[in-house]
Amino acid sequence: MAPARVVQQEDPLIRAIWNQLSAQQQDVLRVLALGVGQLLSVEVRDRYGLPGASSVQKAVEGLLTRGVLVRDEDALQFDSPFVRRWVQREVAPDVGGPG
Repeated sequence: MAPARVVQQEDPLIRAIWNQLSAQQQDVLRVLALGVGQLLSVEVRDRYGLPGASSVQKAVEGLLTRGVLVRDEDALQFDSPFVRRWVQREVAPDVGGPG
């Protein structure tokens, strides 16, 4: 089954998970879905309107605990490629991008 079709079928479940996340957790996922790393850097936080480093770290830890994100060596990854694709399609455009 094509990934886009899986994302479409899983939309209600993914949306329910999304709606349970804090605004900061949602923002972290939006930025990660855009392929941006180094969430704690001043440049990234300023560019994408993320809060201070400690707040970003707290949001990341919550997402790791919930199993939405996983650590892959030193990088953060979505646990599910379908959730990543959903975020890219549905809500990632809501954050400011390079410009």
